Amino acid sequence: ELAWHMGVNAPVSRLLLKIHDGEEWQELEAVAAQLCPELAEIMGRKKSMLLLQYIPGSDLQSEKSAWISENLGASAHALGRLLVLDLLLGNSDRLPVQAMM
Repeated sequence: ELAWHMGVNAPVSRLLLKIHDGEEWQELEAVAAQLCPELAEIMGRKKSMLLLQYIPGSDLQSEKSAWISENLGASAHALGRLLVLDLLLGNSDRLPVQAMM
């Protein structure tokens, strides 16, 4: 929710508990067994998982239109919001900062 309040697009997420969401868990585990047996094995040992919505997009390196002069201000503003959110959440994988690690 913090991301949405800051104007940063973020995936919808929900916590799935094996004991509470058993039927859905079993369906996911059965599909995982077909696609990735190692994942199914891990799911057998876990009690919870966080499901995240997939948001299609492109990385900063391959993005072209964001860096043309008429879009640069909005792009820099959006990137700044994202980096501030990362700092607030302690998420150092996008911009490695020693103090956050």
